Amino acid sequence: PAKWDAVRALDVPTERIANSRDLGFRDAFREATGGAGVDVVLNSLAGEFVDASLELLPRGGRFLEMGKTDLRDPEAVARQHAGVRYRSYDLV
Repeated sequence: PAKWDAVRALDVPTERIANSRDLGFRDAFREATGGAGVDVVLNSLAGEFVDASLELLPRGGRFLEMGKTDLRDPEAVARQHAGVRYRSYDLV
């Protein structure tokens, strides 16, 4: 996709770029990080894509929600994903 060219122009390696339109991004980022996952998710997705993104966060990870269609309860997220902090933001 054309957006990827903009990301590549910032010297982001191709193996660290994935399509958020299918759930394959979870496995792509797991592989790219040697299974470590990512420290921060800046999210505007919903449904199973939120779940997949949460699964990428290790203990101490941060999930920053910008979307409005699938807000989660931070305490429920903390119970399901130990050590992960969830916050939603209204950018308007």
